[in-house]
Amino acid sequence: MVQVMTSIITSFRRKRACKLISCKMVRGRLADRSSGFSLVAVTALGVVTMMWLFAISASVLPMYQRAAGGKYMTIMRSAAEAGLDYAVAQMNSSISAGAVTSTLIGGSYNVVPAVALGNNGVNVSVKVVRQAPPTSSAIYTSTSNANDWYIVTAKAEYAGLQKKIRVILTPNYNTGSGANPYFKYALFGQKSVSMTGNSTIDGYNRSVFLGSGPWANYGGANVDNLGGDIGSNATPLPSSGSPVVLNGNATINGSLRIIQTGASTLLSAGGNASIKNQIITNGVAGNGNVIFSSNASVSNQGASTTPPRTYSGLPTDPAIINKNNNPFGSGNSPLDPYTLQPALGVPQGATVVNPAMTQTGNGGNAVFTLAQPAAGTVVNMGALAPSGNQIYRFPPGDYQLSSLTVAGNVRLQLIPGSNGQYGQVRFFIVGNSSTSPVQLSGNAVTNNSQIPGNFQVWYGGSQNVSLSGNANFHGVLYAPQANVTMSGNGQIFGAVVGYTINNSGNAAIHFDEALATQTNQWASFSTRSLTSLQTITWQEPRSNTEELSW
Repeated sequence: MVQVMTSIITSFRRKRACKLISCKMVRGRLADRSSGFSLVAVTALGVVTMMWLFAISASVLPMYQRAAGGKYMTIMRSAAEAGLDYAVAQMNSSISAGAVTSTLIGGSYNVVPAVALGNNGVNVSVKVVRQAPPTSSAIYTSTSNANDWYIVTAKAEYAGLQKKIRVILTPNYNTGSGANPYFKYALFGQKSVSMTGNSTIDGYNRSVFLGSGPWANYGGANVDNLGGDIGSNATPLPSSGSPVVLNGNATINGSLRIIQTGASTLLSAGGNASIKNQIITNGVAGNGNVIFSSNASVSNQGASTTPPRTYSGLPTDPAIINKNNNPFGSGNSPLDPYTLQPALGVPQGATVVNPAMTQTGNGGNAVFTLAQPAAGTVVNMGALAPSGNQIYRFPPGDYQLSSLTVAGNVRLQLIPGSNGQYGQVRFFIVGNSSTSPVQLSGNAVTNNSQIPGNFQVWYGGSQNVSLSGNANFHGVLYAPQANVTMSGNGQIFGAVVGYTINNSGNAAIHFDEALATQTNQWASFSTRSLTSLQTITWQEPRSNTEELSW
């Protein structure tokens, strides 16, 4: 019995021990499973955390970069604006005699001094280009000079980045009034001048008083061997050939001045043609853009005359000076042309009246003496074409004609006025119906005062004008739109202005320099002088093309 109970108790203990062992084994397996789950969870959490950090980094970094880039752009914009301020101030301070003389002007960038930028480490350069807006542009002003507009571009570079800003500068002017002579040259052709005969040109001064008699006529001490200048604007350029042609034995005792940048050849000189002083092309003395052949020559006399040369005791301009008759004062560049004013017309407000005259003789030998026109009146002579040996005698005054034809032995004669003194006789040729509104030949005009300014012919039309004959002519012709032909062997004392000048004769032409100094031979006009440049637009060009685009 005891043995049976002992056996049962032993068996129970064994079974309980087995259960305990099984439980431990199960708990071990469960513990192993729990440890593996925790590792996976931690790993997953780490991955998620890394992804979250990457996401934050991806969103924050561009924001940081944009913030840094914005900061750099702000720095560069400020520096570029400082560069623009520097350039505009420098250009305004360089204005002298109505012209901008800044060395910044050109097609390349110029470095701005660091001190002008506040020494902020940004590299800034500026480019200044002279360029006017199109006439159709809203900012264009018709009263401005195209050469006075500028585009200024500033380029700032910092931290590997670049920023450009440009501004447009418009001119500001001071305006006033002034006067310039209609006649500054012996011959001047707006488009062209041709001398192909044996003509000689020089100068003298009818206003010189020699101290012992009447005002000096040409000759002796009253001859300026460098005073016979000729000139042309060469505008528009002739379809072929050069705008100025000298041939034969044409002799210019003075200078030739041409303003034109688009012609490859401005002067063709052949034969024995000679220019005693200088050739001045585009404001510069020199022999550029000219062709010399045969024995043609230029002497450059007077080019280094210091002090200015004199004759008859009166000073004259050194011939080296680029003579200029610009309606805007001193001009804005050496390329400003000798701007031809319109021809004078019948004075505004004048009363046009029929002629009052007396007649002696009959038919082809008649002599007609006109009464002196009253102040404020203009005498209407119609189409004046005397015939035979007729003579028309004109006292000082203004006369309106539709055409003027004088040929053969016909003469126009200047006579003193009611005060016994000679004065100005002015012919205004009006209308454009006649194909040859002015023809002066033969004995043409007798001007006993021998003062060229006392006989004036003004024609504003575009028909042909001719001067010929073998008699002396003391007077001036101003026809800036007309083709003027000159021939014959007579001497001309005075000056001739036309659209084209074609002189094929042998006449000696003596320029009366008093015409350029006496104010009653001057044209009034409005003056204008550049005083400053003003910024009117501010832009950020996106390309090099946009830097200069409108």
